[in-house]
Parts: sequence; C-alpha cells; structure tokens
Amino acid sequence: MNFFFVWMIVHVVSADPVINTADLTDYKRHAFESHATGWMGLDKKWVRRIYVGNTPEETQAWMIRMQAQYYKHKCEVIEGPWSEGLGTETLLMVRVDTLGLLCQGTAPDVCIEELQTLIVDDTSNCPLPTLINQFEQSWLLPYNFGQCDVQFQGGTPTYITEGILFLEPPTSIVLYNDYAQSWKYSFSESGHYELYNPMVPPDASKQVP
Repeated sequence: MNFFFVWMIVHVVSADPVINTADLTDYKRHAFESHATGWMGLDKKWVRRIYVGNTPEETQAWMIRMQAQYYKHKCEVIEGPWSEGLGTETLLMVRVDTLGLLCQGTAPDVCIEELQTLIVDDTSNCPLPTLINQFEQSWLLPYNFGQCDVQFQGGTPTYITEGILFLEPPTSIVLYNDYAQSWKYSFSESGHYELYNPMVPPDASKQVP
C-alpha cells in the first residue's frame, strides 16, 4: 500500500498563563467546547469559561465574541488585577495576557478571583496531527494525540483501531489539551493544512505542500 503524508504547520510553544481544567470536575457540566470559545464549566453558582489565545490580540477577539454571545449584558470597563476587564453586576470577563476568564452569576468577581488562584505558567503542547492519504480514497488520522483530544469538521469519519478514517479530508482539525489550549488546522483550496490564525491573513509562504 502506498502512502503520502499531509504535514501540519509547526507552532512555537512558550510559557503561557493557563489553568488545568482537569482539576475542575466538580461541576454539573464541564467540557472543552471549541477553538473559538474554549472551555466551559457550569454549577449552581456560576457559568465559568476559560480561553487561551496564542497572542493577547486573539484573547481580546475572544472577549469580543463573548460580548456578542452575552449581548443582554451591557458591559463596562472593570479595573482589577488583570490586563483588561469588562463586566456587569452578574457577568465579568477578564484577560490575563493570553488567558481569558469569564464568570456569569451572582458576585462574578469572587468567581474570577477563585480562578485566578489556579493560574500557572505552562508550556504544554499537542503533537502535530498527520493525515495519511492511503490512495484508496480514504484518509487516516492516527491516534497519536498524546495527552490531547481532537475535534474536526467534515470528512465523513469512521473510527477504527488505528485512528479515524475519512472518505475525504476534514475541512479542519482541532487539537486541544486540559489547559484549554487549542490549535486549529484548516484545509486550504490549494490542498495544504495551515495553522489557523484568525488575526493574520493567509500567508502562502507558510503553507506546507
């Protein structure tokens, strides 16, 4: 059987302020939602959200998305021990460098303070995914994600022992870890997977054949 590989863009890893969501399990519901929204946990007191951008600008963009999502809240600037904050009496979202935190409920500042005590600096990463074209009109994404999990869009998946088999390449692949960090790879029209950057227009020089 012949193979060829579609390699993904390498991403640079640096120490970031993060929170280990694996320790946040005492909730009615908790899960990593998406690359755009990050992690969410829900209990009787608060809705909590944790997001990690690759740059402060990405986290600022997340704050804008959250304002649109919680549009009924007329947020004002809130000063505090963070890079920037917005909120109301029942909603508070803050940015700590590249880390975004949001709490909704009574006394959301107390919730934010609790989350801030859990912040650590970490350089965790996810291995680069490799999609294998098996020349039989199928694509294999092997189970080699390490301590990370995967999300994807498109591709008509079938789960087999070796990995996830697609009838066509998925339009995007997201790898994420317990620190709510995630990396999205998008399939371009030219047949490349590119590390998705919502803040920077596509650069042909960064494509991988």
